[in-house]
Amino acid sequence: MNTLKQAKISFVGDSHVNLWRYIKKNDLCAPLKIVQVAGKAGKTAQGLAKPSNADWFLNKISGGLNYLGINFGEVDCAFAIWSRMAQNQSSKQQEINFAVSQIEQFALKAQSLKTENIVILSPIIPLVKSYSDNGYLKYVDTKKMAISKDTANKARQKRLRVKASHKERTGLVLSFEEALRTMAYSNMFKFMTINHLLLDPKKSIVKDKFMDLGGGWHLPVEISAPMWVSSCLREDWH
Repeated sequence: MNTLKQAKISFVGDSHVNLWRYIKKNDLCAPLKIVQVAGKAGKTAQGLAKPSNADWFLNKISGGLNYLGINFGEVDCAFAIWSRMAQNQSSKQQEINFAVSQIEQFALKAQSLKTENIVILSPIIPLVKSYSDNGYLKYVDTKKMAISKDTANKARQKRLRVKASHKERTGLVLSFEEALRTMAYSNMFKFMTINHLLLDPKKSIVKDKFMDLGGGWHLPVEISAPMWVSSCLREDWH
C-alpha cells in the first residue's frame, strides 16, 4: 500500500475502461489517484495498427504518470478475431498474436512518451450465453456503457455472426489473456485480470451469478469495480 501513496494512474481502452470513470468519480481507488480515463466504444486491438487511432489515445493522456493502464481486447474476442479467421483463412492463434502485437507496440510507444510503468488489463470472459438472444439489447444500458443505441445494435449484429459456443468464446478470451500475460511479462509490464474471480472452472464459462446481469457484454460497475480496485490497491499483478 505504501508504494501506491500519491501514485497517479490513467487508463485507455475500449468501453470497458468506463468502469474506471465510475471508480474515479467515487474515489474508490485512494490512495491511488486516477488522473484520466480515455475510452472509445468498439475500439479494437487490431485498430491500434492505424496510427491515428493510437495517437488519439496518446493525445488524451498527459505525462507525469506513475502508471498507465491499457485495456483492449473484448471487441477482438467477441467478433473481430473470429471474423478475421474466416476472412484471412488464418488460425485462432495467428489472430490472437496479431492483436496482442498491436497492444504491445502501442504500450511500448506509450511507455516512451508517458510513463515507464505500463499495466496491461485482460478483457473479461463472455457474460452472455448467446448473442442470438432477441431480447439482448433490451437490457443493455447504453447510457451506462457510454455508447449509442446504434453502436450497440451494430456491435450485436457483428456478434450475431459468431456461431461459436459460450465455452468456445470463453476459451478464446482465456487464450488471449495468456498471450497478453506473456507479452506483458516479456516487456516488464504489470498485468491485471479478474477472470479468475469470474470463471467457473468446472463449466469453463462464467459463474452463474455473473451471467446476464443486464449490462450486456459489460459486468455492472457495482460488481466489477471492487474486484479491479482490490487488485490495484494490493498491486495484485497476476
